[in-house]
Order: sequence, then C-alpha cells, then structure tokens
Amino acid sequence: MRKLFAAALLIILGNRAAAQVYTIPYNNAVVTTDGIINATEWGNAAKNTIPVSATDSVTVWYKHDYNALYFAFAGKLESANTLFPEVLLDPQFVKGASWASGQWWFHVSATDCENNGAYGVYTNCAVTQPGWQGIPNFSPGSPLTDTVELKIPFSKLSINPFLKDTIGMSFVATNTASIFKLFPASADRNKPDTWGKFLIGKWPVSVEAGAYKEVHIYPNPALDKLTITSCTGCTRYSIIDMTGRTLLAGILDNTGLIKVAQLLQGIYTLQLLSNNTCLNYKFVKQ
Repeated sequence: MRKLFAAALLIILGNRAAAQVYTIPYNNAVVTTDGIINATEWGNAAKNTIPVSATDSVTVWYKHDYNALYFAFAGKLESANTLFPEVLLDPQFVKGASWASGQWWFHVSATDCENNGAYGVYTNCAVTQPGWQGIPNFSPGSPLTDTVELKIPFSKLSINPFLKDTIGMSFVATNTASIFKLFPASADRNKPDTWGKFLIGKWPVSVEAGAYKEVHIYPNPALDKLTITSCTGCTRYSIIDMTGRTLLAGILDNTGLIKVAQLLQGIYTLQLLSNNTCLNYKFVKQ
C-alpha cells in the first residue's frame, strides 16, 4: 500500500511540474519593431530558449503594455538552418486536441502570414499586415536575418488584457518543411492543449493613494459616474470588487470620467496607471 501511495504521489508531483505557468510581464518601454534588440526595449521582458541543434538556440523575449503583445526572436535563424519565427496563440485559452476558430498562427519569413483556426495555412501573407507587425522580413543574400520583432495588438486577438488573465501560447522556430522546434519543448504545434499556459502580468508597482494627494476622485459615494482630476500621467483605469475581480477597465481620457452606473452597491477599488505606477483608491457605489 505504501508503495502504491508513493507511486501515486510521484505521478501527481510529476504532473504538477509539467504544468508550469509562465508570465507575460507588463512593461511600457516603447518597442520599435525594427529587428534591432536593445536593453531599453527588452530589459524587463521575460525570455525563453528554443534549442534548435546541439550547439544553436533561439531566444524569445516577450512582454505586453496593455495595448499589444511584443515578441523578439534572436539567434541563428537564417544563418543556421533558415529558420523562421512563429507565435501560436490561444487567446481564450480553450485548448483542445486540435485547432479551432479563435486560435491564431503568426509567421514571419519573406512575408508575414497569419491564420485563424489552423496551422501553416499560407493563404493570407503580406509584406505588411494591416493588423500586426513582423519585422524584418527575410530576403536572399546579406544581411542575414537573425533577429525578428513582432507586435500583435490585443484588439487583433479580440481580448481585453484588463479583464483577461490567462492565454495559451507557444513559440516556434521552423524551416516550414522538416524542422519544427517549439517552446515549451513538450508543445505540439497541432495540439493547442499542449501549448504553454501564460498569465498576462499586471501593473508591477502598487502604492496607496495617500502618496498622491493631488489626485481627486469625486463624488464618493458615487451614483452613476466618477470624475478623476489632477492625475498627471494617468492613462488607464481598472475597477475591482472586494473579491479581487476586475469588473471595469479602459483608457482614461482627458475628461477623467468613468461611468459606474452598472455596478452594484458596494465598496470598490479604483486603480489608476500613472507613469508605470498603480494608484489604489477606495470608493463607494450607491
């Protein structure tokens, strides 16, 4: 009996180890998608490695700024086996043993290719895609392309990063014929339920409102709207209930007006993003 229990425990622990969760960090450092990687743009990004041979690998950096996902592939791409970068995305995290509508394939080679619902469908390829960027494209001769940057807006994926916590994702380095190297290493490009589980990182710094006394939130209690004034640099807001659920989120425009009529009566936290700092305020909804 003890041996059976120990074996079962090892299986459970093994499954837990396999189900690793990754985080896409928030960082608002501007990325210029030009295929040139520098520390200012990518210093606070997460990164993983795709081994492509006994001696070569491709490193993938990734982050978000609440507007878009950003990726950078660097390593021996064209200079090794003419490998092209790909990102596989399951924005709604529905997983599944095969591809379904809403799961995206993004590919950069001589053109930028995309498909919603299947892998490797080259019917929609263009040097410049209207909905996202993959730069630079591969071209014959020098210089060889060994770094590629991608920008994929959340709007392209039809998700709100303020309200969404988890997506499925995998990175691929491929010659499109015989070499398909993925991260996570256990992922299968044709099976979304094997892709990595990635959390959308939230604002990294949180301070109490008392340190920013110049900011005014009124009326409080509120009936149908809140007005925010004197919040220098404030660009976005989020309203969270007492259980930690984000109920409302969006861009804070120059009127400083947030409509809260749809909220139930109760106490809420208003978060404001100001210059990479998250300001927390309590308010009452009547």
